[in-house]
Amino acid sequence: MRPNHGVLKTRALSLIGIVALTLALWPALVMAGTTGKISGVVTDQQTGQPIGGALVTVVGTDLTARTDAEGRYTILHIPVGKYTIVASMLGEDATPAETELLLFQPIEVQDLKVSVDLSTEQNIALSSRTVEMGTIVVIAERPAVLRDRTASMRIVESEQIQSLPTRGYRDLVALEPGVVVRPASQRVQSASGDQLNVRGGRSSEVAYFVDGFSQQDPLSGMSTTQINNNDLEEVSIVTGGFNAEYGWVASGAVNVTTKEGTDKLAGTLESVSDNFHSGSFDYNVYDASLSGPLVGLTDKIRFIASGERRWQGDRTPAATSGGPRPNNRLAGWTWRGKANWKLAKSAELKFGALTSDDDWQLWQDSWRFDLAHAPRFADRNRSEYATLEHVLGPHTFYSASVSHFMTERKRGDGVLFDNIWAYGRPGTHPEFDDEQLFHSWDDINGPTPIVDTVIDGRTYPVRGDEAAIFDSYQHRKSSYLGFNFDLTSQVNPHHEVHAGVDVQSHTLRRYQHLSPSRVWEGYGQDEHGFDDVDRYGYSITGEQEENGGLNGAKHPLTLATFVQDKFELQGLVINAGLRLDYLNVNTKRLRDELSPLDPDHYSDSSHVTDEQRQLAQTLDPGDLVNSRAEIELSPRLGLAFPVSDRSVFHVSYGHFVQRPDLQNLYVNYQFLEYKIKNGGYFFPFGNPNLRPEHTTAYEVGWTRQVGERASVDVTAYYKDVKDLTEVVNVPASPNSFSTFHNADFGTIKGVEFSFDMRRTRNITTRVSYSLSQATGTGSNPLTQQNIAWQGGEIPKTANPLDFDQRHKFVGIFDVHANDHEGPKVGGSYIFANSGINATFQAASGFPFTPTKVYNELTLTSIGRTVDGAVNSRYSGWRMQLDLKATKTFHVAGSQLEFELWVINLLNRHNALLVYQSSGLPNSSGWLETPDGQRLRDTYSEPHDSSQLTAEQKYLLREQDPNNFDTPRQIRAGLKFSF
Repeated sequence: MRPNHGVLKTRALSLIGIVALTLALWPALVMAGTTGKISGVVTDQQTGQPIGGALVTVVGTDLTARTDAEGRYTILHIPVGKYTIVASMLGEDATPAETELLLFQPIEVQDLKVSVDLSTEQNIALSSRTVEMGTIVVIAERPAVLRDRTASMRIVESEQIQSLPTRGYRDLVALEPGVVVRPASQRVQSASGDQLNVRGGRSSEVAYFVDGFSQQDPLSGMSTTQINNNDLEEVSIVTGGFNAEYGWVASGAVNVTTKEGTDKLAGTLESVSDNFHSGSFDYNVYDASLSGPLVGLTDKIRFIASGERRWQGDRTPAATSGGPRPNNRLAGWTWRGKANWKLAKSAELKFGALTSDDDWQLWQDSWRFDLAHAPRFADRNRSEYATLEHVLGPHTFYSASVSHFMTERKRGDGVLFDNIWAYGRPGTHPEFDDEQLFHSWDDINGPTPIVDTVIDGRTYPVRGDEAAIFDSYQHRKSSYLGFNFDLTSQVNPHHEVHAGVDVQSHTLRRYQHLSPSRVWEGYGQDEHGFDDVDRYGYSITGEQEENGGLNGAKHPLTLATFVQDKFELQGLVINAGLRLDYLNVNTKRLRDELSPLDPDHYSDSSHVTDEQRQLAQTLDPGDLVNSRAEIELSPRLGLAFPVSDRSVFHVSYGHFVQRPDLQNLYVNYQFLEYKIKNGGYFFPFGNPNLRPEHTTAYEVGWTRQVGERASVDVTAYYKDVKDLTEVVNVPASPNSFSTFHNADFGTIKGVEFSFDMRRTRNITTRVSYSLSQATGTGSNPLTQQNIAWQGGEIPKTANPLDFDQRHKFVGIFDVHANDHEGPKVGGSYIFANSGINATFQAASGFPFTPTKVYNELTLTSIGRTVDGAVNSRYSGWRMQLDLKATKTFHVAGSQLEFELWVINLLNRHNALLVYQSSGLPNSSGWLETPDGQRLRDTYSEPHDSSQLTAEQKYLLREQDPNNFDTPRQIRAGLKFSF
């Protein structure tokens, strides 16, 4: 096959254009932001006139700024956290004589909060010097209205994180309006048992960053990284109006900023458990952290190191399970380290590493009698980075970063797990009991003699183990090496310019054996034990890594560059940005999907050679061509302007591009050829021709300050989504096959309301409500798999999506008393240094497609008769009240905190899933039908070792605990800090 020089020329010119644009924009960082800025005006308190030449210093840092002739100052590149700034007319090195000449008293502003990607405005009025010289101290408070916010952003600070009855950043995200929490699907399994959808987007459309670096698996779009709760400095949740620095994100961005090393040695030890009462679910978390200066280099290096151990006997307790469920465990570790090395007054080097491991098992009701063999998962995450930050001047800084991230998942049988040869079953492989309600278990019909067979030196069970195995094994591993360079400059008092470039080189590996019970047949030309393997980057058995050839590891390349201008003038803020993304999947694609083995149609011609006839029957290199690179340009615009001195109006518009899950782009060419030639069961293959998915989003919002300490925010949004990935059937010759196309589309719209009251008389309140509607042709890439299997046409009508949750309400009420606060009894403040947080959630149900009554529980059931439009009925509302109470004691300069945490205080049995034929979570109604009566009559007496009749079995399956949310859980914690 000759190369297409025209296509190659076009690609070359496109790449040259990208490089040219990159250079023109000045290389810069494209990862998520990790810093903010402080700005304001310094004036004379008596006259109100601006003061030029005043020095504003961030205490404990080398960050300073001088005010200009109009009294304005700006300090860039401030890490997230609380700070103290001092404004004076002389520098820190002023002599006593010079201090006496001061015309104004210095002012110290404490507790000034800096958040990621935002400006903290702090105006300062200096008063004339009095007889008593000294520094005036002011305690700063975050304004009720963030005037430079042009997007839907929620910031949760460390103090709030510690007071909420949540654990981990995912729980914080789940409380936000527009965020839908629903049970994890078969395709998106998670250790937490749920998945997050933001503003009607698919779960893979949410980007997760830790300290600015991505934590997502590009293969699946998932993030399985766990972080110590005490490590969280701030969590920023953006649900709309993303700036141009955010790429490959269409619905939400979660930016986690972790704590940095302290100037003095400090540490924390914490233990949380529920193993102190009879209703325990064996929940245990132990964590520790240590931070401070590095011994011998106290003025140069600060560090922090932390670790967390997680053990959950029942990781997802269910309200109707009657107690902890066996084989639903989780065991995990998290390790984190970060160091800041002050190279010079204007330069700092940061190192960081994060490790997160979780090994867990999935409890499913159909495995009730065979729990040992229920699916087991192992998730591993590793990330390391080094960043050089250099301040070039008062208004300009840059940072250069090198990062590496690796994520890996194994999924297999609970006993055999990753020992692929142990799956072999040369004899009968039992799958189900006689009623096909439960997976078969060992000695289902009584003890059987143990008889094994030896094949090629390996021993396989033939009889003696009648338990069904989880007959599927998957291993995926992806990593990237990235380089970023960042430049931010306050060009003038009104323009802050941020531009960037990011390069990531990925290595992707994936192995999936669809029926490993056949491995005893071996592999090779006449052996078929590994025919059902879809793989790249791994050998045929999955035991070794492979890097070369068509089925070696995949190496996609991504490049992005952007420019963002933040314009600020008299309260008006304009965020205008332009982003360019480049994706090259670096693999081969089919020349002709309809005739994959014979794109030249030799079989249709009578004048062919024997060689051509042979080529028409195999997938050879001539049937493949290079995949095309994708280039996307995304404009973004956000506007915020004051309506009055107490209210701000904001508008945003943007084009957002979502990279398809890369596991849907790649294919094993041997397996593809095998299926095209032989046909058989349904399995979708990756398609390298998939294009990025597109979202156009509009948003308007209004924020109003109420009183001195509260605000109301109302936001309306509309999203038009197209080119979403969906499985389709390709009527190829000689046999059709399933693959992915950009076929789905959707429309999402909604309104969000929130009321926030800052701490007033020790009380903090936040109330939010969201009304939304998410419609489309597919909720995930496999929504239409039954239609694809049967060769039908893809639906063109939009219906409610699976995560179309119309209503969501969250109320957070927090009372906290500091030292010497609260009621006084007998000379003591009995509630001093204590607090209680109550979080109430209420949400409407999820849609489902009503059907005629049929046997939904039979494991082999595939037939159903639809009794209404797709997703036209909704399940019931869910409500939950959680409490967390804390009491802190100060002992010899240290703190000892006791914590009591109650989840689902009212012990409400919230339904998560319902049966399609009845709309109920505990009854399908089938047992009362004639077919149900026949099953009861056929097995009216116990006939296996379960000692249950068919009716008893069916009723047991109907009461699936997975259909219900958590019961009441009571946990206690103890934390020691110094």
